[in-house]
Amino acid sequence: MTERRPLQRFGVSETDRIGAGGESIVYAFGPDRVLRLWRTATLGHVERLAELLTRLDRGAVPFRLPEMLELHDVDGRVVSVERLIPGVPMSTALRALRGPQRADALRSFVRAAAKLPRAGWGFDAWGDLLSPDAVRTSSWNEYLVRKLRLVVGWAAPSLRAHLPDLDPLVDELVERIARIGDVDRPRLVHGDVFPGNVMMDAAHAVTGVLDLSTHTVAGDPRMDLASAIVQLDVGGPTLAGDWETVTQVVLSLAPGSHDVIDLYARWYAVYFAQWGDAALARWGARVLTAPPLLERARAAGIAL
Repeated sequence: MTERRPLQRFGVSETDRIGAGGESIVYAFGPDRVLRLWRTATLGHVERLAELLTRLDRGAVPFRLPEMLELHDVDGRVVSVERLIPGVPMSTALRALRGPQRADALRSFVRAAAKLPRAGWGFDAWGDLLSPDAVRTSSWNEYLVRKLRLVVGWAAPSLRAHLPDLDPLVDELVERIARIGDVDRPRLVHGDVFPGNVMMDAAHAVTGVLDLSTHTVAGDPRMDLASAIVQLDVGGPTLAGDWETVTQVVLSLAPGSHDVIDLYARWYAVYFAQWGDAALARWGARVLTAPPLLERARAAGIAL
């Protein structure tokens, strides 16, 4: 399906495009709004997302979160009008940043990820908030195992191209999940924290976090800290010292959680391979076979 007719309906053209992702394409739409053209999402799915966004406690975080203002169905193509979040994607900002300024931006990124759970509400179960294959459970451990078992069936073909012995690695993840015992209640987890989903101003402060999505769950907020580390290089190259800067802040914000954060990073390696993308499969294989987080942190001289 082409984009032409929905764009014409709103007086927007390809020259107004300001961003694109796996789920949608975003266009400038006036001074303080954007128009989002959803690729394949149904109206029902986007309506559920809009409802979730209305429940966010926006005043609990010092940055903006997505806000839908209008929803339209144009010949079967879903279009949403949303409030503009100022700034530039962190992935863009990082291209020009070096030294202390770059480190400041990376620290702001992690601290924003740590504040995201404040925008949540009282969840009555653990698990998926928007996924069409939603898994909801009465315990966090059960959710992680059930979701892992579900997605590994889709992820295995692409991962096995790099990891023929995938099954023992998955079994190890299941064993480690059973040992998680310090998560007392479900809280908001964005589920896809990486520089492309974070907006930043010229002073390297985070102005907004984008794209709550099918990855968003009610769970352990340390998932987003793990994502900040493991997805740091998604969408663009990193420089020497970036991983160390991010990991230092993560471990200072969640002391004693290095094993759980390492586990979540490996869980995400399987989760994001489910779409069969070759680059994500290579990334997932690299994450699954990396040394433990604590070992890497010590080797990098990170104070624990």
